Amino acid sequence: MFWQARGQVVEFPGYSRYWNNLSADSELPALKQGQLVHLQQAAHEQKQTSPPPRYSEPKLVQVMERRGIGRPSTYAPTIQTLKQRLYVETTKGHLQPTPLGLEVDQFLGQALPDLLEAEFTAQMELALDQIAAGQEDWQQYVTTWNYDYFIPALERAKKLVVSQPSSKVATAKGKALPLSRTQCPQCRNYLAKIPSKKVKKKFFLKCTSGCEDVVLFWSDREKQWKQPRSKTPGVKSAGRPPVTITTHACPVCPKPLEEYRYEKEGQHKSLLRCSDPSSRTDKKHKEAVYFKTQSGWWSPKYGDLP
Repeated sequence: MFWQARGQVVEFPGYSRYWNNLSADSELPALKQGQLVHLQQAAHEQKQTSPPPRYSEPKLVQVMERRGIGRPSTYAPTIQTLKQRLYVETTKGHLQPTPLGLEVDQFLGQALPDLLEAEFTAQMELALDQIAAGQEDWQQYVTTWNYDYFIPALERAKKLVVSQPSSKVATAKGKALPLSRTQCPQCRNYLAKIPSKKVKKKFFLKCTSGCEDVVLFWSDREKQWKQPRSKTPGVKSAGRPPVTITTHACPVCPKPLEEYRYEKEGQHKSLLRCSDPSSRTDKKHKEAVYFKTQSGWWSPKYGDLP
């Protein structure tokens, strides 16, 4: 309960000498302690706060720049990735999170909470700037970050995924897509069934885990799911990326290393790994991986490849 009284006292007349009734109703009478007063009027006013407006793309870039998230070369690709993966959609010029985006954000908040913190990302960006300036060794930084943080964090996230299985995938419209028993040829996650009236099976398969180019259609002739043939000459569209056997030996077993080519975020990359698929599943072979650098091939555990 809030009580308030207002009044004024005329120090000198000024224009009020021509307004005889100006101070009659506004001058407070003298009050005494314990004096009874009578309520003449009571009123209330209801107010409700409004949520802040959603970010537009330029406003989001300003916030990212102010908080040290990303760099000018990554602002636009970051927003484009959010749109391509249906995490956000543009409504009246503003970015609106989709049900899928909210679900992914909720899961990452449980599985990899550090990656959602602006301070964590800003510290990584600062470290990358120091590497670019030659003030820090990139191999040492990447190795330390990978082994001290990322690998343990992924292991914890995998346990969370196993403890919370899901058989459906949420879409931007809030509906749920059933998962098939067919695995993505790139990330090995189960493909989602996308309804379609243009195909005989009434649906086709698509990866919803980030491999935007993986789409499979049912082949009646081969009785299996197949990727459509690419219209670009000389580009292979089926299954796994091509591999090439090298003359380098695997540091764990006597089998030769193979060059595995893949595409990540629109960039063509390659790495060396053991050519024996059955051996690559054990823990020792998981570290026997060489990445391409300017000077050759390099492994976080085994160093430069001779």
